Amino acid sequence: MEMYDVNTSQWSFITELLRERVACCLVHFDGMLYAFGGHDGRRRNYLKDVELLDWGTDTCKDGPEMAIGRSDFAVEVCAYALPVKCG
Repeated sequence: MEMYDVNTSQWSFITELLRERVACCLVHFDGMLYAFGGHDGRRRNYLKDVELLDWGTDTCKDGPEMAIGRSDFAVEVCAYALPVKCG
C-alpha cells in the first residue's frame, strides 16, 4: 500500500492490509485508518471484516466485524461513531 505525504509531496510504502479487498470503504478516525468490508475481487464474496491501520506504529490488526458483508458503500465519522450507509 502507498501513502502520499502532502507536506513532502512524496509517496511512500506503508504496511499492507491483512486481506486483499476491492470496493472497500476507507475512513481515517482517531489516528487510525479503518478499512471496512469490500469483496475478494474474484467471486464477489462480500466481506464483513474491518481492519485498522495504526499510523503511529505502522501496523495493521483486525477490528470488529460488521453484521453484514458489503461493498460499494459509505461510512461517515459522526461524534465518535462510524455509521455504515447503504451497501
